[in-house]
Amino acid sequence: MLGLAGVVALQALVDELVGGARRIRALGDPRHVAGSPEDIGALARAHVEASRVLDATRISGQERAQRLIAAGDWEGPASRAFFDYWMRIQGQMEDLSSRHEKLANSLTEVAEEASRLNARVVAQIGAVDRWVSSARDALLHADLVQIELLVQTGEPLASEWQRIFGDLERHADWSRERLVVDLTLSTSVTSHGGRPTGLLNPPVIVLPKGPDGYQHVEDLGPVSSLNPDFRTPQQVMEYFQEHPQQIFPFGLRGAPPIRNGELIDLAVPTEGSHSRVKVTSETPTSFTFTTLPGHFDPPGSTITFTVYRSNGHMYLKQTAHWAFTSFTQMPVSYASAYFAPRVWDEMGGNLRQAIVA
Repeated sequence: MLGLAGVVALQALVDELVGGARRIRALGDPRHVAGSPEDIGALARAHVEASRVLDATRISGQERAQRLIAAGDWEGPASRAFFDYWMRIQGQMEDLSSRHEKLANSLTEVAEEASRLNARVVAQIGAVDRWVSSARDALLHADLVQIELLVQTGEPLASEWQRIFGDLERHADWSRERLVVDLTLSTSVTSHGGRPTGLLNPPVIVLPKGPDGYQHVEDLGPVSSLNPDFRTPQQVMEYFQEHPQQIFPFGLRGAPPIRNGELIDLAVPTEGSHSRVKVTSETPTSFTFTTLPGHFDPPGSTITFTVYRSNGHMYLKQTAHWAFTSFTQMPVSYASAYFAPRVWDEMGGNLRQAIVA
């Protein structure tokens, strides 16, 4: 190779290899250019936990439903409607759990591939940096022998850049395909028409307008059917706060009564689960729990319990807002929203039973 041709070829390779490194760095941290395996893995684990919560709740609910039906104390259209309803919601919870698990597996595969690609990029940048340093030194000293050798070793590095960029594009497309999983909640079991009828008083469900919470409204019945001591929302709420163990469908430590500033440990209906909250707001017709570290919802999330009267009926409303600070917190909270209606149905039934005439 003529000396001048070697110099031109080497300079072209320097430009190409430096351009590849510059292009990578423009995308962000080269160690995470294909994605952060740590963050992707954390999200996968969050979906595994969401699947576990759904399965535990489904099994717990199935056992309670079987006991209720097997007891033989509840027969007729309402009993059959309840059984049909529970079979539907059980199937949908199982299906949703499997979709969370599928997404977790896909995320794990994406994290593993991202880790491999990131390692290739980091190794390539290191090799390019060393090669460019040697190339510039050879050009500076016009070392024709070294220049020819560097052209030979630089060409495979240039080819590797082409392979890396192609693999990164394919990885992005592959990841998008792998991560398309429908995790939406079916409205067929949370709409008025899909609930049992007969002896039950179906609640009204308002699905979230955004990904930050949900609202549940339970009709406690006509005011005229209530005990005279419970004809105003203030009276009903006062009883609720004084007798929370009777109303909540799961155990509480730290109550009664429910008062602003109280710390309460909720034994929520998943196996072995205790979730700490603090009462952060109280009015004559409402109170608010704010979640503390250890709760399955992110710290700072809230749920407000409100009693109100409308069109001759008394209502109990639960309004939940999630304080997400990371996408990894979302799956478990979204899973909890799936079975929340069943829990709050039971709460409404307990309160209704306490205040009817």
